[in-house]
Amino acid sequence: MAETIQLRDSNRGIYNAPGFDSNAADRATSLLQRNHKDFHIFWNDLGYHNHQVHFLLTAYALGAGVERLQHAFDANTAYQRVNTPPNEERIKKLEDDSYFIGLLGSKMGEGTYFVDFRTFFERKMKKIGWQKVTNDYLFSGSELAEQMLIRLHAGIVHPIIHLGFGIEFEQPAIIAEALAQTACHTGFFARFFFEAEKRSRDVSSEQDAPLIDLFREIRNDPELWEKEHWRGGDNLDDEILADAPTKLIDIAAKWRVNPADLDIKTAEMYNVNVYSAGASQYKAKEVKIDFFLMHQVNLSIFYPVFNRQTWLSQGNKARLLTWKGRIDLINYASRIAPEFHEDEIIKYKPKDPSRTTWESLFQKAHTMDDDGHIVKLLRALASGAALSAPYERRGELSNRFPMKEKYWIQIGNMAVDTTVSDIYPQRFIRGAGNPEKWAVFKDRMAA
Repeated sequence: MAETIQLRDSNRGIYNAPGFDSNAADRATSLLQRNHKDFHIFWNDLGYHNHQVHFLLTAYALGAGVERLQHAFDANTAYQRVNTPPNEERIKKLEDDSYFIGLLGSKMGEGTYFVDFRTFFERKMKKIGWQKVTNDYLFSGSELAEQMLIRLHAGIVHPIIHLGFGIEFEQPAIIAEALAQTACHTGFFARFFFEAEKRSRDVSSEQDAPLIDLFREIRNDPELWEKEHWRGGDNLDDEILADAPTKLIDIAAKWRVNPADLDIKTAEMYNVNVYSAGASQYKAKEVKIDFFLMHQVNLSIFYPVFNRQTWLSQGNKARLLTWKGRIDLINYASRIAPEFHEDEIIKYKPKDPSRTTWESLFQKAHTMDDDGHIVKLLRALASGAALSAPYERRGELSNRFPMKEKYWIQIGNMAVDTTVSDIYPQRFIRGAGNPEKWAVFKDRMAA
């Protein structure tokens, strides 16, 4: 049943921690089902996202017991928006692609049509399966699929994160949520993605550009990270974030992925995003991780998942990864292109020196007040460290893989140390390249 969630002990995700509460799958399943039935994908009129699915599945994969899962759910329930009944007339009309396109992004904040979209996708999945529905509505190349693919990357990449969880755990109901969420978002990134593709095709093939070099190219051109253009660096508005200068589109077009290079390019993308999140510090202030750069890391864990899907063509896998690298670049620029300080990662001293393993960090995270961001980051870091390690050891790839093996867990400790006691608004820096955004944080000597 496409509207029913059922976790299986045999699939605890692409990365999971050792040790497992035998009752955890049943408890997580019941909580996810309640969320699916009762709660909207947006919890306010600004379009802020319901993170229950992300939090519960991540905590489950990292070995949380039933009490922790219940606490995670209960702590993030009071502010959720209740679902509205589906509109049967509208659901029937969604079979017409032109009608569907006309509703894309309509009333995004209120999410008026979310339940209708979700119900439509669930019913389609009952008939033809979630794989074909996902392929048809995201990767078929139709006008509707192209519009949906743009929106999949909107909303600080929340729709594609949600899709990643659904595919990773093979849950059609969660995939239906993700597709419906996608349909509710706006299409402002169309110009950026399509123009970058055109420029990439038009320019003759040149030496493959390392992703880290493209980040640095942005940093070296202050016109690309001008504060007024990006509204200070902490903006959530896709219309502003998608307004990429032409020169930034030219840089993004240099990130290309050949289907034959999926594995190494996935690892490279992952490695560079983790480096960016950890090294984007402001030396006068206490260590913090940028909220938006963190999301690019949290999304990265799903590209190995996408690469494993036999129903998804190699060309579409390469296109997905190409778009990921390109939105990483625009996200970096829009956060005022923070300067990278590698020594901040290398020299970081954890507050608890005994936390030297991923499992010790997971156990600490299970005791923290969280809405899912920290456990997602820790799981993404642990998974990425294993994926990237074989490439980091190859000397000829050193310039493409700035993160090295022993430093991944340094960022894991950063993530825990900088969020464990602070009130939520001050857990993360938002717009790490803008010194003004650091003003609320402690001076380094006093930290």
